[in-house]
Amino acid sequence: MRAILCCILAVSAVASAQFAVNGDFNQVEPCGARASDDLGYGVWEVSGTPTVKPKGWVLNPNLTGKLEMVPSEGGGYHLKLTNNDLKRSGHVFQPAPWFKNYQWYKVSAKVKGTKGAIGFYRYPPSGEVVVKQDFVLSSPSLDWRNVSFWFMAEPSEAGNVSLFACVLGKEGDTFEVDDLRVEMVETPAFAKSDPIVIENRHCRLVLSSKGELVEAVSKLPGGKSILGSGCLFFRMKAGDRGWLPLVGLERGVGDRLTCVFAEPGYSMDVAFRCYDSYFTFLVTDVRGPDVSEVSFLKMNLGLPSNYGGLLNTASGDGVSAVLLSCNDKTHASSSMSKELGLTATAYREFGMPGAKVALAIVPSESLLDTVEIVEIEQDLFHPVRDGVWLRRHPGRFASYMMAFGVTEANVDEVIEFARGGFGCIEISDGWWESTPTYAPNRGLYPDGMESLKRVCKKIHDAGLQVGLHAMQGMVGWGGRLGKRDPYVSPKADSRLLQSHRSVLEQDMASDAKELVVAGDLSTWPEQGDLNLAGEVVRYSGKDGNRLTGCERGLHGTLQKAHPKGAAVGVLVNCFPIWGHTIYTPDIESTMFEEIVDNLAYVFNETGADMAYFDGGEEWSKNPPGWRNVGKFALAFQKRLRKPIFLGGNNLYTNLSWHAITRGAPNFDPITHGRDEFSLRFKGTNPINNGRNFLVGDTGWFAAHAHSPSVCAVTPDELMLICLKAVAGNSPFSFHAPYGSYYTNKRKPEMLSIIKLTDQLKREGSVPESIRNTMWQPNIRHTLDLVEGSGGKRWQLRPNHKTQHTVLREGKMGTSEIQLSNPFGKQRPLVRLRAMSFVEEKGDVQSVTLADFEKGTEFPEVSTANGALKMELVRGEGTAPDGSAILEIHSKNEGKGKSSWLCASKPLSPALNLVDHRHLGLWVHSDGRGGIMNVQLGSSESAGSVREHYIDLSFTGWRRFVLDRPETERFYHYSWPYGMTAPMYRVYPYHQVTAVKVYLNGLPAQSEGVVKIGRLVALAEQPYPVENPRLAVGETSCLVPVRMRPDDYVEISPEGRYVLYEANGGVLATGRTEGVLELPQGDYRVSFSSRRGSGLSNRVDLTVFTEGDIVHEIELQSAFELPSDELRCRRGDRGALRVMSGLSQLVPFDLPRDVDVFGGAQVSWSSQAPWLDGKERGAAVFIRSLAGGSRFDIASKPQFELSVDNFQSLDGFAEDAGNTYEKCVSGAGKSITEQGVVSLGVTQSVSLSPEEYRPHGFAMRYAAKATGEGNWSAKGRTFAKPLDLSQANVISLWLHGDGQGEDVRIQFWDVNGKYADWIIPVKMSGWKRLVLPTSQASSGFDWSKVGYFVVLFNKLPLNRECVVHLADLRALNLPKVAEQDVTGLELVLNDAKIALPEKLARGESLLLDENGNGTVWTDGTKAIRTFKLTDATNALKLKAGENKLSLTAKTGSEVNVQVFAVPDKK
Repeated sequence: MRAILCCILAVSAVASAQFAVNGDFNQVEPCGARASDDLGYGVWEVSGTPTVKPKGWVLNPNLTGKLEMVPSEGGGYHLKLTNNDLKRSGHVFQPAPWFKNYQWYKVSAKVKGTKGAIGFYRYPPSGEVVVKQDFVLSSPSLDWRNVSFWFMAEPSEAGNVSLFACVLGKEGDTFEVDDLRVEMVETPAFAKSDPIVIENRHCRLVLSSKGELVEAVSKLPGGKSILGSGCLFFRMKAGDRGWLPLVGLERGVGDRLTCVFAEPGYSMDVAFRCYDSYFTFLVTDVRGPDVSEVSFLKMNLGLPSNYGGLLNTASGDGVSAVLLSCNDKTHASSSMSKELGLTATAYREFGMPGAKVALAIVPSESLLDTVEIVEIEQDLFHPVRDGVWLRRHPGRFASYMMAFGVTEANVDEVIEFARGGFGCIEISDGWWESTPTYAPNRGLYPDGMESLKRVCKKIHDAGLQVGLHAMQGMVGWGGRLGKRDPYVSPKADSRLLQSHRSVLEQDMASDAKELVVAGDLSTWPEQGDLNLAGEVVRYSGKDGNRLTGCERGLHGTLQKAHPKGAAVGVLVNCFPIWGHTIYTPDIESTMFEEIVDNLAYVFNETGADMAYFDGGEEWSKNPPGWRNVGKFALAFQKRLRKPIFLGGNNLYTNLSWHAITRGAPNFDPITHGRDEFSLRFKGTNPINNGRNFLVGDTGWFAAHAHSPSVCAVTPDELMLICLKAVAGNSPFSFHAPYGSYYTNKRKPEMLSIIKLTDQLKREGSVPESIRNTMWQPNIRHTLDLVEGSGGKRWQLRPNHKTQHTVLREGKMGTSEIQLSNPFGKQRPLVRLRAMSFVEEKGDVQSVTLADFEKGTEFPEVSTANGALKMELVRGEGTAPDGSAILEIHSKNEGKGKSSWLCASKPLSPALNLVDHRHLGLWVHSDGRGGIMNVQLGSSESAGSVREHYIDLSFTGWRRFVLDRPETERFYHYSWPYGMTAPMYRVYPYHQVTAVKVYLNGLPAQSEGVVKIGRLVALAEQPYPVENPRLAVGETSCLVPVRMRPDDYVEISPEGRYVLYEANGGVLATGRTEGVLELPQGDYRVSFSSRRGSGLSNRVDLTVFTEGDIVHEIELQSAFELPSDELRCRRGDRGALRVMSGLSQLVPFDLPRDVDVFGGAQVSWSSQAPWLDGKERGAAVFIRSLAGGSRFDIASKPQFELSVDNFQSLDGFAEDAGNTYEKCVSGAGKSITEQGVVSLGVTQSVSLSPEEYRPHGFAMRYAAKATGEGNWSAKGRTFAKPLDLSQANVISLWLHGDGQGEDVRIQFWDVNGKYADWIIPVKMSGWKRLVLPTSQASSGFDWSKVGYFVVLFNKLPLNRECVVHLADLRALNLPKVAEQDVTGLELVLNDAKIALPEKLARGESLLLDENGNGTVWTDGTKAIRTFKLTDATNALKLKAGENKLSLTAKTGSEVNVQVFAVPDKK
């Protein structure tokens, strides 16, 4: 020790010359007032007379500010930096060619100002530059201060460095520097002590007397060195002087090490202990008056692979290392840059003595065993369940259903769905009244905790795990009460985290809108929420020490007067995204423990098995993250009677790792570009988490249904992501909101995939060697079921899926395209999706988005940086379509391919493009390259865009029809927005708010011009595609079907096809004419279809090919698929589904609600979608819709009054006497010559033609929406009020067009009260409406009826809706008790089929193509069967039109569906 201390006294005496160039800033050179180019980060502004800058210093063009060279009193200058409005922290710097690794330097300077820093840019061997502020002036200093700090960098930190000075803080903050010196400090030699050896059974470490790790050897056979680049094992930071040089290390009594640093009085004692498989290091004493932190283990190991940053682990050549914190005084961290860097740090704030880590260097195969030993022996949290360490428990692999909307009333349906594929039901949303109190939501669970317990017991009894979603400590997230949680309302808790605190400077009245706060408010936010002595107050502005625009008593807090001196503080909003305000607990208060107890109580009571801890942003607001993020998870698990499988968001630290079993998924469910996101991110999640011994999560995934913005998810997407879960042995999580389980009708297939792949994981069916080839990005696999004499086997194969490709037959379209097959010659699986027809040149129905006749149209131009220039010019001449030209001049002055340039045009009002989703424009390119992205925008709240890419590598004019929005190329370029905009949210085509034209990827040092003509949104016509045909080489495949827009067909390699409607219901099956043969490599595929008026010529093509078998699997336990026998199953919200195997059958026209009361015969016709001329077997489904009493429409009315026979329409004339418009209200209401309409809607009424008069004269009512509105109204005023008080029903015949719009029938009395009935127009043809008068609004006077009004609602865009009304009467009919449905007779194409079964209320009848019938209750239980031996020949559907009718002897309304029975394969 004496030798070391003597060296310390000598350190300061051995100093070298000054290294900083012009560190006194006396040498200057002239410059302009704008002293740098604008690279997109502003420019340097130089003030003073003359304008000069310091020689030898570089003004960083990316970190700009204001600079002034201030004359000094004794001559010369000093540097003054000021933050500008960009707050870029203006940096000046100079390279340091004198820098050497491991060499200590002392940096000193004189400083003053409000906020600033001096430090070094570190340029590591790989990765980006690290900007490290080694000295920070954190509090204002008006006078000069002498400051200094020590500096040294190891090779892993930096290969070279630059010295910098910068200003920090807000606009106007200053930092002044003078006499900046950098001096080399030589540590003199001292008496050497023996090396210190630390070793156990697996590893030997040797430290030199200088504190360097000089040897690290694994004791595997051969004794391989794992020593990385050198570094000092121990470090100490003191005050603002930075890290102090370590001058000596000596071993004291036993295993105590003493570290002595370069300033007198600064030293540290560390005790180490060698265990059989690991070491511990414990800080026992730290000496020095202002020590802020110490590193008591710092090492670099040559272990370059399998890096797990959470666990601080990596491996190489069969050796692994891990570093674990042993308590919350210890920050164990790591880095990876070709080698593993490990560091253990302790901080003054949490107490440095007592900090402790465990270090293990062991054979890789025993790493996890060693971690378990450390947990047990070091008394770390070690969760055990069923006698098994939670980290090894097989239950952690169970895929889980994220069940939204689970209640005590519907839990049986939830369980039924979950059993199809999941091992766990996670109750996902709002099961709480409010957070973080976590009392169960009594709106969902009427008996509170007892109801929730009953729900969880049912799930457990079904053999499933129970999971609960939770928001950790977030205050006021969701639930029934929202922010009216007891921690907020009626009195906000003082333990809520507050970023700024003060007191009232004067009394505040109970109705005051301003409050006066003591002290300086300059650092307070411009707006926010306050905790004012328990009242939550929101302020919107500041004026000196006044907070203005106050909203009082938010969230049910008591609004009252407050006296001077009352406490006031700014509540921390931990989740300000998307307009949220979520408050934050103070983690150091007792509130933290209370919240842990609140949630643990729920889990203990329910016996829950797993949790997803969402939120966590509240703990990030309680720094430091290494200590406080995850603290909740660890404390929570310790309170449970049964530890749970736990994962989530923002809870992963080295300290909390012991409580966590699952990694977080890669983002929420993706809406657009799902496959690409799965391949790049979700699919690699398990492997990345596995490096930390966590199971990953390849969800969250949502099986979206079809919408104008989204194609429905298909099973191949589930196969892709579930096999990625197999590759990483991870669970899969799946969004499943109650009420939409089966909207996407291919869910049963998806659930079977989930269930099958979970079984593969449980049984270990896929060897690790194969799994290691499956997880890589852009690698796909699939499973094929093979049945033979040896039973069922599953074949694992690589597969390839082409990008969506739109093929158009026609002059301007693309009817041929080149694709690629990476595997051998084969017959592919093909998916063809029909697309609506568009006139590619545009037509009168097109919507113009930009026309350059009068100008450039795009008022906003922006670029990614100053090296990119964009200018818009109204061009000369015209585009090939005769439209005016916009010239887009662009220049890339940069040295690499450009980032983005953007021209933007807001659309006000927003446009409804639901029926104009495809864009058309002419583009002239100069062949320079790069891409154009034509983008549709949406509102900020929608947060979504649609992107359409054009490759600009061509020359001249080309017409582009932008059919399908694209996401794949998003990843190839940089954009001013993240992936959430194009991929995360559903795009609102009904509210398009902007159109933007981006250029990107322009070549370096280039300029050029792109020209565009008129940009239009093309009108879509819902025309079908008929007889689509594909050809490759000499082979072709024709599918003899009619496909409506968004219907799709899947064609097997053998030539069998299945025709699906847009949401995956099976319409028909059959065989193609011919099959495709694909060669290996590139091939061209061409498309054609039947052409003619009223037909579309566009399809979306996807081709699947497969490689050779990589593994064949025979399952240990049977995996049974359901039989093809037809059966009923429960659907959503009381609906029933007809299933064949995993396929849901759907009729090719709408399901019909048929009123057979009184023996009425109802007839209709249906057009089959197949065009091969062949018959298909028919299945029939009939469900009784009986519900209570009804009116006997066959009996003679006891009162009858004709309200309107529609023989004349004079009463509907728009004249002064017809004042019905005052009865009509709605958004965008406009009174026109045609009547009352919303914006962009036209309407008409006329007498119906003769063919629409089976019920006497009729009125034709038509409307069409072409703009923002979607409703219209027409009505009449009665000459004198009608007395309909004796009537109990209104009778009206309505002829529908089957387009799904709503018709509303209304009567208004003279007092402004109304009767209103809404009829969805799902039927095509006549239907008699019997509307009970009892459904009128309260107070309606049926004796004084003044008006009749008929309205359209939900009009589709650009599609005329037409209904006919006949025989409007008011009747008094007797009521009759509802009867069972009996005597049913169905006539199908003139063949009569008598159905002998009666149907009680809610019962259903299912008859298959062979005459086998079953009667079902709610779709889950067959109660009786019957056989119609003579019905087989009658149960046939033919190509073309099929005529049907239905009668019954007794009963009323039934739902009828007729299906084409699919092939049994």
